[in-house]
Amino acid sequence: MDVYIMPQKKFVSEGTRVVQIKDIAEVYSNKCSVETIKNTVIYVFPEVEYGVFSVSSIDIAKKIHTKFPDATVVNEGEAEVLLEYSARRRKTSKAVDFMKIAFISAILFAGGATAIMSFHADSEIPQIFQAYYTMFMGNTGKTQYILEISYSLGLAAGIIVFYNHFCGKKMTYDPTPIEVQMTSYEEQVIKDQLESVKKMESKK
Repeated sequence: MDVYIMPQKKFVSEGTRVVQIKDIAEVYSNKCSVETIKNTVIYVFPEVEYGVFSVSSIDIAKKIHTKFPDATVVNEGEAEVLLEYSARRRKTSKAVDFMKIAFISAILFAGGATAIMSFHADSEIPQIFQAYYTMFMGNTGKTQYILEISYSLGLAAGIIVFYNHFCGKKMTYDPTPIEVQMTSYEEQVIKDQLESVKKMESKK
């Protein structure tokens, strides 16, 4: 009897101390009772306010074997699942979220504008525009609005294309650079947390 499991990377529980197999993994079998396996308790959080723990695919296999001793467990997912527990449910406020977004947006705008202006100052963009204007127009004008406007529009278009977002909508189905970095960051955080949990368990 084959039982296929696909554990996920991370499971977050708020207020619920009991974790069942269905909470952390997908299960499939054409002979064993899938519902029985899914409803099997795999972990019970200790009575703490907050904690990070782990469950391995071997732990899941052992639990399945207690119900179906003849089952062959095939893991198609993660080798370990990170369990994060919080005794209290996190309350969210739209006003607080809006303030956070506005604050971060202001910082990003000011930082981005400062970085662009610093780059322009270092690379002497005004002098370059003056040279282009003289090259094509044959005279030295005090202002080069046509070049400055074109450059600004091109810069804005380049940023939109690079980040693949405009007015809250994606231009293509490809993940944006921020999404790629966030995914890499989350995977690294989970990896580091699992290593920390292993070190703590080895000291016990």
